[in-house]
Amino acid sequence: MSSQLSTNPDDSSAVIPAEMFCARCGTKNQVSNAFCLACGNSMRALTRSEATLMPRSNLQTRMAEPHQFNYLEAIVFPFKQRNWIGKLWWLPLVTFIPPFSFIIMRGWRLDLVRRIGRRNPDSLPGLSDIARFFAEGILLYVMTALYLIPLGIFTVIAGASWIQTILEIGWWILQIIFDRNNAIPVGAFITQLGLGAILQLASPFVYLVLTYPFYRMSMVRYALGKNALVFFDIVGNAREIWKHPIMLMSLWFLEVLTATLFGLINGIVISTLIGVAIVPFVLALLFPMQYSITGYLFGSLAERVNPMPVNV
Repeated sequence: MSSQLSTNPDDSSAVIPAEMFCARCGTKNQVSNAFCLACGNSMRALTRSEATLMPRSNLQTRMAEPHQFNYLEAIVFPFKQRNWIGKLWWLPLVTFIPPFSFIIMRGWRLDLVRRIGRRNPDSLPGLSDIARFFAEGILLYVMTALYLIPLGIFTVIAGASWIQTILEIGWWILQIIFDRNNAIPVGAFITQLGLGAILQLASPFVYLVLTYPFYRMSMVRYALGKNALVFFDIVGNAREIWKHPIMLMSLWFLEVLTATLFGLINGIVISTLIGVAIVPFVLALLFPMQYSITGYLFGSLAERVNPMPVNV
């Protein structure tokens, strides 16, 4: 008995082979399996018409393997790409023309996310698209500003009382450092501030923590081909956040880690005897590298938001 499906729709002798491929994820399963071993999709027996009309190539698919979500891989990723020198040589030069450097680098990173998310083998964006980098960089800054409007309103409303709370905390920290014996104990100081002042002070940080995943998911979805309105698609973004919560929290941590590490490196360089003289050149290397690392990490998320099947 042939193990292949009949290609003739009128052939009543068509049979299901011993092995089947899941219609959802493409994983190979035994025909006796009720559910897919990989994704749990129902593996009910195909009818004769389904078996004969469904192309074999559609059954034999799997999801393309995404890039490793690995910090060390994010660091070395650009140098593994074809013609990486030709693609990256101009980025250090852009560093010397602020504020355009910040705009262009955000647009460049967005295109890197787009290329990785779409499985483009030529992952590194080149100089030829610099005009688009500038335009999309401006778009991202506009969207960032819109996201920060509620925080700005809060700052205006809080006004002097918020600033006074910050000054009180600053003065207390100075006392702890330079006059520990006369400093107010932690518990007494918190009581003195009051719950209202503490909540007022914490509110901006809570807002930023809550909006971070929405902004990053919006950026990823926009890079994958959505229009700018995706930044305000709360339901759609929440749905994707629900699917990738651990990865988004990891992204937040790694983004902060990257900024902290590069800040420390700059501080160490400045503290050396010739630090001031070479800081611009160090920045010219670290600035693009920071965007490259975070772009790779965001691109890894984009691949998971945008799974693509490949033939096997």
